[in-house]
Amino acid sequence: MKTTTPTHTEDLSFSQQNIWNLEQALPHTPINHICTTLLIDEYFDAEALQRTLNAVLEHDETLRTRLTLMESRPRQYFVPFVPQAFPVLDFSAVTPAEFEAWQKAVTQTPMPLLDQPLIHFYGFQTGETCGGVLILAHHLISDGWAQVLLHNRIAALYCRAQAGESLEETELTPYREHLSQEQAYRHSPRYTRDQQFWQRETAAWEAPESLRTTPLYPLSPVGKRYSRTLSESLSRRLQVFCGERQISPFIAILLGLAVYLGRIHAQKAPVIGVPVINRSQSKEKYAGGMFVSTLPFRCELDPAQTADQFCQTLNDQWYRLLKHQKYPFSEIMKLARAQRPELEALFSIALSYEDTRLIPPSDTPVRFRGAWHYSGEQREELCLHVSHRESDAFQIDYDYQVQSFSGARIAQLHQSLTTILQDVLRHPDTPLSRLRILEEAEEDRIVYALNPLAATVPSATLVARWRQIVQNQGPRMAVVNQDHRLTFNQLNAQAEALAAQFLTLPQAEPLRIALILPRGEALITGMIAAMLSRAVWINLDPAQPANRLKTLLAQTGADLIISSCALREQLDPQQCWVWKTIEDHQFHPAAQTDAPRPFTPREAAYIVYTSGTTGTPKGVVVNSASLFNFIEAMAGVYPQNPVLSLCSPAFDAFLIESIGALFNGRSVVFADAEAAENPARLADLILRHHVGMLSLTPSRLQAYLRHPAFRQAASQLECLVCGGEAYPSALLRQLKRWTAARLYNQYGPSEATIGVCMKELTHARRITAGQPLPGCRL
Repeated sequence: MKTTTPTHTEDLSFSQQNIWNLEQALPHTPINHICTTLLIDEYFDAEALQRTLNAVLEHDETLRTRLTLMESRPRQYFVPFVPQAFPVLDFSAVTPAEFEAWQKAVTQTPMPLLDQPLIHFYGFQTGETCGGVLILAHHLISDGWAQVLLHNRIAALYCRAQAGESLEETELTPYREHLSQEQAYRHSPRYTRDQQFWQRETAAWEAPESLRTTPLYPLSPVGKRYSRTLSESLSRRLQVFCGERQISPFIAILLGLAVYLGRIHAQKAPVIGVPVINRSQSKEKYAGGMFVSTLPFRCELDPAQTADQFCQTLNDQWYRLLKHQKYPFSEIMKLARAQRPELEALFSIALSYEDTRLIPPSDTPVRFRGAWHYSGEQREELCLHVSHRESDAFQIDYDYQVQSFSGARIAQLHQSLTTILQDVLRHPDTPLSRLRILEEAEEDRIVYALNPLAATVPSATLVARWRQIVQNQGPRMAVVNQDHRLTFNQLNAQAEALAAQFLTLPQAEPLRIALILPRGEALITGMIAAMLSRAVWINLDPAQPANRLKTLLAQTGADLIISSCALREQLDPQQCWVWKTIEDHQFHPAAQTDAPRPFTPREAAYIVYTSGTTGTPKGVVVNSASLFNFIEAMAGVYPQNPVLSLCSPAFDAFLIESIGALFNGRSVVFADAEAAENPARLADLILRHHVGMLSLTPSRLQAYLRHPAFRQAASQLECLVCGGEAYPSALLRQLKRWTAARLYNQYGPSEATIGVCMKELTHARRITAGQPLPGCRL
C-alpha cells in the first residue's frame, strides 16, 4: 500500500503508550491483537456488507489511524478516507472446525505497525444465507468497549444498507479530544493528587508471587484459553446477591479469586490487575479508540472477615481506586520501582469484567451474534475475562501461559472458584477462612484417597527404642562436638546420670526442663535425659536476645533451666528460677534409672516455639507417640554415614539432625556457630568426618553452594533434605549437576511434629511436597 509522509502527528495517549511499550518488549507477536467476529444469520448480503464497512471507515477517523516514528518516538496520524473493496471469503464448503482454524490463524498472525492500517476487515460466507465479518484490530486503536461499539454500528448500518437507506451516522466523538484532555490532565492539580495517592498506595507492595508450579526459565508469553459458562442457576443467584448489596458481579468474582489465592497459594494480600474502561464522560462512551487503563488492586485478606464484610471492603476499595483511575499505569509502575528498584511487575494475574452487549436494531429480522478470539500470547501468567453479554449466564475465559499451568490445573481453579462463589451465596456470613474451596467429591479424594491409612500408634516407647539403639550401637561413635567424640554408650551414661538428678526433683506433673544450650554434646545429653526421666524438654537458642529468652522462659513455666553460668547471671540475677549450669559437673556417669511412674506414648515429649515472625511466638506441645512416629518414618531417609547438625536448637528441624538421627543409630557431627556460617569450614567438616546428610532450608543451601569448596564437598553427600521454604527449581538443577545425593523436599508445621510429608526429587519431573508420611494426614 502506498504511504505518504504525514503532515500533522499527535502524541500517543497514556493507554496507547502502554501498548507501545508492550510491543517493544514483545515485538512481532500478536499479543496486542483484539479480534472479534460479527456473525450475520439468515440475511447475509456481501454487497450490503461492503457499503457498511466503507461507511464505518468514513465516519470514524480513529479506524484510519496510522503509527510512525519521528526521532525514534512513536507518533500517530489520521489518513483521509478512501473507499475499499474488502475481501469476502467463502467457507460454505468447510467444517466449523476448519472455519475456526482460519479465524485463529488470522488472529495470531503478527500485524505490521508503522505507516500501515491498524484494523482489517474480512468478510466471509458460511452458508447460503449466513456469513459475517471478522475484525482484526490492534489495541493501539481499539479496546473491548470500542469493539462492541463497532459491532453495534456495523449491525445498525448493515440493516439500513439492506433496506436501501442512507448510511449517514451521528457524528462520533473524535479521539483527538481525548488526547487534548489527557494533556490538560497531565498539568492539572488532579494529576498531582493522583500521583500522591498512588505513591502512598504502592509504598509497601512486594513483588507478585508467581503461581507457577515449577518455576524454571524466563516465561514465554505463549498461552491458551480455557472457557467455561456458569450455570443459569448460579448466574441468576449471583445477580440477585449483588443486586441486594448494590455491588457489581465483578466484586463477587474478585472475592472468589482473592480467597482462592489466599487459601491455595497462601497469598495474604494478592495484587490483581484490573482493566478499567477509563471513559468517565458520557460522550467518551460513544467514541472509538483505545481508552482502557489498568489499576493494580491489592486485596488484603482478613481470614476472620465474613464473605459479606469482605464484599463491602472490596467494594469500598474499588471506588477509592476509581477516583484515581486516570493516572497512567506506566507512571504507577515508576512510582513503585522508585521505592523498590528490583520490582519487575506489580501483578501476575489480571481480572477483567465486561457487561457490554450487542444491541442490533429491534425492527429487523436479521440476527447478529458476536464472538471474541484469543491472540495466543499474554504477559501475565493468568488472565480471567468475565463477560455477561447476550445470555443471562456469565462466561469466564481463563487465559493462561502454558509454561506456568496445565489445563488440569486451570480446570481445578475454575471448579474452586465456582465452589467458593456457591458457598458465598449460600452462607454470606461465613468467615473467609471457612469458605469451601473444593467440591465434596474432590475434598474426599484429597482427604482420603491421597492420604495413607491411619498408622497404628506405636506400642514401643522412645525410652525403649533408645535403649535398644544403645545396646546395638554401644561402642560406635554417637556424637562429634569440636573433635570431642562420644560413643552411644558414653552418651547414654551421661544422659542417665542427668536423668537421675531430674528424678530427685519434686514433680506432681511431668517436669518442664528448659535447655538454653548451643548445639552440641551438653544439649543432646539434656534432651535424652529429659526423655529418660519422662520430663518435657524445651530447647531455646542462647543466641536469641535476652528479652526474648526471658519472655519465653516466663511462658514455658519451666521447673528447671539448664544453661551456662554467664547466661544465668544475665537472665536471672535474682535467682527467681531453678537453674543447673554446665559448669556444675552434673554430667558424670551414675547408676541407670528406672522411672518411678507409669508411662504411655501419649505423654508430651517436648515444647517448641514458633519463630514469631508473624506475631507473638506460640508454644506447641508435641507428644511422644508423634515423635516416635516421625523417627520411624525417617528411618529410610538417613544414610549410613553421619548427619551434620547446623540448625538452631530452637527450631523443630533441629530434631531431624539430632534425636531423629541418633534414634535411628546414626552419628551426629555438630557444627559450632562460627562453622555454620562458613562454607569452607563446613566443607572441611563434611570431608573430614565423611558426613552423609544435611538438612537445611533451600536459601541457606543456595548460599553455601556459591562457595567452591562447599560445592566440592557436597559431591560426597548421600542425602540432602530441604524444608521450611519453597524449593526453587534452579536449586534442584544445580544439585543434580553437582551431587549424586538423594534429594528430598519436606514440609510440615511445628504443630505436626517437624514434617508431615516428603518427596524425593532425585528423579522427579515436578517439585511437590509429596504425600503424607505414615501416620500423617493433609
